[in-house]
Amino acid sequence: MERDIEQHLVNWNLFKAYGEFNIKFEGIVDRFRKLLIDLVKKYYGFEVDWEDENTDRLPEYMQDRLLKIILHDDGAMAIIEKCRSCFMDSTSQEVVSILKANQINPINLNIFDIQVAKLLFKKAIQLVNVRNILIHTNFNEDFFGWNPLTELKGAKDKKIAKGFKEVNYIFVLTNLELFNEQMEKFYLHIRKLQFAIYNEEENFNENDLNEITAMVFQIETNS
Repeated sequence: MERDIEQHLVNWNLFKAYGEFNIKFEGIVDRFRKLLIDLVKKYYGFEVDWEDENTDRLPEYMQDRLLKIILHDDGAMAIIEKCRSCFMDSTSQEVVSILKANQINPINLNIFDIQVAKLLFKKAIQLVNVRNILIHTNFNEDFFGWNPLTELKGAKDKKIAKGFKEVNYIFVLTNLELFNEQMEKFYLHIRKLQFAIYNEEENFNENDLNEITAMVFQIETNS
């Protein structure tokens, strides 16, 4: 029995959205890792270029090597949680005073920068939870079926106080496509936060805050 071309195309759209989600997710985590490295360098006043006028550009993998070694085996949640902790610590008044006393320029952000950063970390944690469900849910019966797929139905064991229970999830194609669309904007906001740390002209505003607030990273469940 062979699938017809229409079935192939329907399935392809779903698989494409699934793969695109994972690629974009890893890009977002990598951007948080870079942001975390920038925060640490800023915290200790190590704001220097790795090149000077007389040398060629140093390859990226040769820069910030000790920090990369420390972070190399951290998962997505650990990276984001550490990044959030470093950001909140770096912007606290106590730390700002200490940095100034040691001739280190603290991070200079406006009220929307702080609010946006907090919201980005909150949404990122939600995104990691979505990713963990998406990756670790069992779909084998649907994937090996012959009917065209516009949604995935899967089950995943969840630990609870009384042991565990099975949770049934639904992954709809349109929802995955919406995740992917939101993740593109999400990624740009993280980059803008990096720029805001060093360039006051890149600060956020209320429109940015509203756009991130409207992002939804959650999955339907049957249970």
